Amino acid sequence: MATPLQKEMKTLLIEMDALSSRYEGEIMPEAEAKSFKDKLARAEEIKGQIDQSSKAEALKAWAHAPDGQSAVMAGFSRPAMPDEGNISAEQLKSQSQGAYKDAFVKYLRAAAKGQNPDQPAMKVLQEGIDNSGGFFVPPEYRTELIKKMATLTAVRPNAFTFTTGSELVKFPRVKYTTDQKYTSGVRFAWTAEAPAAAIGEATNPIAGMINIPIHTATAAVYVTRALMEDASFDILGYVTELIGEAYALGEEDAFLNGTGAGSPDGILNDANVAIASGTTDGMYIKTGGTYVNWGSTVNTTSAGVTTGLVGLEAALPPQYEANAKFLANKATYAAYRGLTSTTGVPLWNANDAWPNFANGMAAHLLGYPILKSQFMPDIAASAYPMLFGDFKAYFIADRVGLSIEVLREIVALQDMVVIYARKRLGGQLVKPWMLKAMYCSS
Repeated sequence: MATPLQKEMKTLLIEMDALSSRYEGEIMPEAEAKSFKDKLARAEEIKGQIDQSSKAEALKAWAHAPDGQSAVMAGFSRPAMPDEGNISAEQLKSQSQGAYKDAFVKYLRAAAKGQNPDQPAMKVLQEGIDNSGGFFVPPEYRTELIKKMATLTAVRPNAFTFTTGSELVKFPRVKYTTDQKYTSGVRFAWTAEAPAAAIGEATNPIAGMINIPIHTATAAVYVTRALMEDASFDILGYVTELIGEAYALGEEDAFLNGTGAGSPDGILNDANVAIASGTTDGMYIKTGGTYVNWGSTVNTTSAGVTTGLVGLEAALPPQYEANAKFLANKATYAAYRGLTSTTGVPLWNANDAWPNFANGMAAHLLGYPILKSQFMPDIAASAYPMLFGDFKAYFIADRVGLSIEVLREIVALQDMVVIYARKRLGGQLVKPWMLKAMYCSS
């Protein structure tokens, strides 16, 4: 039986239809247009009232319906069958989805009323039970690959980097071994207005040459054609990403620990690193040298003016302080971070010389920025666990950038594809006087 609102709505629709038919294809007079607009507004108002009433009735019907408790309890009125109640991880995952929960609620309400649930609800319920159809529903497969994050690199971003067009780079240099103040033996002399003797000849600079050879680094990854064709994510892109990561980290290792035999000569492999700072003889410089003694591996508190952390900073000539940084791995920084005063206060945040640290580590140590590289040695006997100075002292010569080729013919008969990478570069510590190394003597 129609309600008064429904009757009024029917009348309004008939009147609006009559006005539309009367002026079909023509401009409706102003009075009729206003009447049509008013009827339309009233019809929308009635529609809103009818919708609200319908929602209220539906809510009232839901509130008075059985809540499903009796139907649930009925399921426990018999002994459990073997394995009944056991649930696998996949079942738990399926049954925790929103769609399954909604279908289960519909099933309970239908059972309480003695009705059959609708077909979509039954389909979802069967997907949640393996033997009833769950095996036919594949699990959701995401294309995001779960893997570790690579460590950071520190040498290349802070070194002196340039490109070259040759397999050998030569730098002319001045060999000066007297002190760290001058760069050659040229001096002037103070004289009176009339010199008593002729002006003597200054000591001429001694010329030399530094060579940086270029080395080739290659990598190859074999991938089956079937894997490239059938994988659900970009295998080629993933392998390319791994190659780029390997080259970045491999370079970092070589720039620090390379032997120079077929690879860049690493900073820690340079002959000057094995010469004590302040020594009377050196490869390039006199009263120079590189390493500062820390003492034994357990003597982390060594902080004298010639040893330990303070001695390391003091050994660097002042003209190279502007761009100086510390470089070590996290374990070495942790050793310093653990140093405390006699009252137990951490030294790294005790005063302005050891600034406050945040995010696990201070951005500065003794007022200088810190760099981290996990390719630096750990604290151990005869090791150099920390470097300090201007890393522009290390020269990196890039001859050919990283290229990646997909070779399909080499192992085609084995139904495989080769992803081949190649890069040419060289590296060498050219200005050892700009860096100092911490040395554990025992």
